[in-house]
Amino acid sequence: MTEGNSELLPTINSSRRHVLKAAGTIAAGLVAKKVIDSVQIPAANLIDSLVTPRKIEQLPENEVNNEESDFFVIMPGLGGSAEDLTYLRGLMDKKYGAGNNFVFSSITEPQAYANKELGNHYKGQAEKTAKAAGKKDLEVLGHSLGGPEMLEFAKEILKSDWKGGSLRLDFYVSPGLGITGASSLVDALKRIQDMSARFGEFDQHILDPLDESYYQGKTLDVPQGFKLIPDTKEARKTRRNEFRTLAANNPEVISEDPSKPAEQVVAEIDSLTQRIKQTTDPNEVDKILTERGLLLRHTLDYLAAGKYIPAGEHAVYLQRYGEDVSQLSRNVLWVRANLLSSLGKLAINQAKGVDETLAEIVRIAERKGVKVDVNLVRAEHDLALTAQDVKVLKTRLSQRQLGDLVKTMLFLENEGHTTFGYTSVVPEKILPNT
Repeated sequence: MTEGNSELLPTINSSRRHVLKAAGTIAAGLVAKKVIDSVQIPAANLIDSLVTPRKIEQLPENEVNNEESDFFVIMPGLGGSAEDLTYLRGLMDKKYGAGNNFVFSSITEPQAYANKELGNHYKGQAEKTAKAAGKKDLEVLGHSLGGPEMLEFAKEILKSDWKGGSLRLDFYVSPGLGITGASSLVDALKRIQDMSARFGEFDQHILDPLDESYYQGKTLDVPQGFKLIPDTKEARKTRRNEFRTLAANNPEVISEDPSKPAEQVVAEIDSLTQRIKQTTDPNEVDKILTERGLLLRHTLDYLAAGKYIPAGEHAVYLQRYGEDVSQLSRNVLWVRANLLSSLGKLAINQAKGVDETLAEIVRIAERKGVKVDVNLVRAEHDLALTAQDVKVLKTRLSQRQLGDLVKTMLFLENEGHTTFGYTSVVPEKILPNT
């Protein structure tokens, strides 16, 4: 072998290592993608009222920028993109100003790749945010899978030209906070799969609450250290009335079966409600709750998908966020490979432990002179973020001398994992000045 050829060996070996690393990452992505495909999570878009959702034309048309407000970023989680986010984006514009927030599509969706910059996905989001936020402090809310995505975004925003002095990271029902290795990653994925089959069951307490006697007799176990954000009797009464008004005015939201009128679905729901009221056997109550939740599943999916919003209104935000899927790369294999690679990286980072990533973020922030705070938000009817997850995370952070990183822990009564997808209650409870 000549000397010239020998000089090629480091390059060849390096390329081989990169290929093997990429293959391993994509393999992890395949596992994550398989779980994602089996989990039908309604993506996040919010409506002020189930009865009279606000239209986008009622929202500010200008790029309003509230100088007194922080800058807000939302990572909606699995499935959150494009039309699913139209109302949430409008709601955030109304509350904070159209130039004062971003609601980014999830990396699990093709709209995230419309700009053909998948390899620099979070870097691109960070640069866009840095330019818009300027010197403002930043608050990022990561819902569900948006939590792991938020961590990647946080690292990139701290490397960008952003000039703010405070970065707050809100983990809202985010899975994986208690993961300590591959086995606990598998456990977290199993919990998410289990939860995906029970969304209607878990979310019925917000969408169409049971008879008030059910809640008056309930014992609520609020985890130690969490601040309770209670549901109220008055709020539940309002939601029951709104659901029935919705059924009367928009039957397609209640029933997807033309042969089964909306009023019949509501009657079946009410019948199950009465059975629960008359039953003392806890096991029987659980069975009825499952059956009742299945009847509400179509409504959850319909609202979360933003199907009530006219196409022209969706187009406003598709254009603003550059999410016209017609602009996607024609190289489908390239898109899919990068998608799997990105999902794999998220899974691998989670397996390492969220505490390790947070420690890295704190180190970068200290060099930049930025203060980092973490807030945790649990929902009563959720399996993704458990009390054990919180305990593990806080213990591991303490071992890294980061025990004071977690500032606020909220516990939302009666809410489920996907409550974020169909009611404006959640951001008003978590984000300030709403």
